[in-house]
Amino acid sequence: MICSGAGVSAAAPVSLRRRRCLCGGAGVSAAAPVSLYRRRCLCSGTGVSSRLPVDDRGRAHGTTDIISGEHGDACVGCGFDANAGKRLWKWASLGDCLSENTGLRRLSLAWNSIRGRGAVLLARGLGANIFLRALDLSFNGFGMEGSAALGEALKDNNTLEDLNISNNRLPPAAALLLAAGLAVNKTLKSLNMGRNPIHSAGCYAVLKSLQGNPRSGLETLGFAHIVVNQDFEDLYATVKEILPALVVNHGGKTGTFRIKQK
Repeated sequence: MICSGAGVSAAAPVSLRRRRCLCGGAGVSAAAPVSLYRRRCLCSGTGVSSRLPVDDRGRAHGTTDIISGEHGDACVGCGFDANAGKRLWKWASLGDCLSENTGLRRLSLAWNSIRGRGAVLLARGLGANIFLRALDLSFNGFGMEGSAALGEALKDNNTLEDLNISNNRLPPAAALLLAAGLAVNKTLKSLNMGRNPIHSAGCYAVLKSLQGNPRSGLETLGFAHIVVNQDFEDLYATVKEILPALVVNHGGKTGTFRIKQK
């Protein structure tokens, strides 16, 4: 996870593995492990704390309280384990806090089993957020429902620049739903949709949406491990004339590796 915020460099990496957080920032060694307290991590502007603020009854505040900045701490990162995605209320609360947050710039929620209704609630919060620049949602299960909500969020959001939704079990129809947002969005610069079963048809739909949006800011479009066909390649050549800065990466073209029969 990448963190940014008061007193911490935007380039400081935060890694979440088995309830441990590695943070780099002012006065903190990037190699120093910080234990998570009840599966939560608080990164403050001047250092890293493994304890959460407590109220007058001695109860620890939740992750979403920290994100919303209600306790004066500069929240620059948060971590959830895989079980968190199974608790709908957590994603609903996080979505609400994302819509109101004014400090978080980069957030990773990869590998959190976010799916179904939870994905929808989280995406709604993204639509209202006006500060987040990069969001990593890879290795979840957004599927059709999440893709539809993300498409709507991209219509409203005008600050997000980097979105990673690779490995999210997206079928071709989900790409169509996401494309609806890309047809309107003007700020997104990098979109990673690699390792999703959207096939060439889904890739084509996404690229087609950019053809109708000459004001799109997209510069990098990732379809890693997805094989495309000649129709996609032809469309890409056309879109390049409209968006010359756009670079598309994919898993190769159909027929490229065929062995010629004698």
